[in-house]
Amino acid sequence: MKPDKRLVILRAAESVFRGRRFHEVLLDDVAAAARVGKGTIYRYFNDKEDLFFQIVVAGLREIEESVARVAASEKPVRDKLCAFGDVLTGVLKERHMIIPAIMTPEFARKRPDAREEFHRHHQALDKILADILQEGIRTGTIRNDVNIDLFLCAFVGGMHGLTHRHRDDGLVPPVHELIDLLLKGAR
Repeated sequence: MKPDKRLVILRAAESVFRGRRFHEVLLDDVAAAARVGKGTIYRYFNDKEDLFFQIVVAGLREIEESVARVAASEKPVRDKLCAFGDVLTGVLKERHMIIPAIMTPEFARKRPDAREEFHRHHQALDKILADILQEGIRTGTIRNDVNIDLFLCAFVGGMHGLTHRHRDDGLVPPVHELIDLLLKGAR
C-alpha cells in the first residue's frame, strides 16, 4: 500500500517545525524531510502557513479524540483525570514550539481562522474535562460544591506548569501526584 503523501508531508513538516521557529522553516526543508519535490507540497497545501495550520489542526483533533476516548471509558474518575493529564502534558512537551507559534500576531494576520480553531479546541477540551468532573461529583469522588471552572483552571494550569518544569529534563511529569493533590482539595 502506497503511503498517503499528504500524511507523509504533515509528519515530516511537524518534525521540521518542532525544532525551529516558524520563520526559520523553509518549504525546501520540509520537502527534503518528506522526500518529495517542493511542488508536491503545493499539491496538498496552499503555502507554509496552510501547512503549519494543518499540522496544528491534525494535532488538535488527535488530542480531542484521545481524551474523548478516555472520558468515555469505564475507568474511575481519578484514572480518567490522570490519563487526560498524561495526554495533555505529552502534547505540551512534544509540541511546545508549535503551539505558541499559532498565537503570534504574524501568524494570526495570515491565518485569522487559526485562533478560532485553537479556541474551539480549548472549548472542546474544557467540555470533556468538565464532563469528567461532573461524573466525579455524581459518583462522590468530588464534592458537589466544587467550582468546576476553578478546578479546570487549576488542572490545566498545573499541567502547563508540570510540562514547563520537566520539558528538558527527560523526566515524566508527575501528573498523578498533581491529580491526587487536586482531588484531595476537592473531597
